[in-house]
Amino acid sequence: MLDKSLHLHLDLMDSIEADIDKEIEKIYNALDIDEIIADPEGEMLIAVQAVKDMIEEKFVKRAVEAGMDLAKIIQDHIKENKDFKISASKDPKLNEDLLDDKSNDKK
Repeated sequence: MLDKSLHLHLDLMDSIEADIDKEIEKIYNALDIDEIIADPEGEMLIAVQAVKDMIEEKFVKRAVEAGMDLAKIIQDHIKENKDFKISASKDPKLNEDLLDDKSNDKK
């Protein structure tokens, strides 16, 4: 159960990251080259502020709630006196078979 919850959490974080990337692309596409040439520092500061605001308004709450949900799952797991088993391995592909196809597509 815990491993499934961890994978679901990681999938959600990947989804949030993809959504952020899409929103940043929209901000990037809205940049006006003439305005950038006229005031590069000012326009880049505006773009940075737009990205910051977008992340805070659309994604921070979602990510924090997901983290809190995961923390609750882990806390419940500990309360049930269940052990965490972590393999001592340096093999980066040790759990590759547990990843879903969507996660493997990103590699």
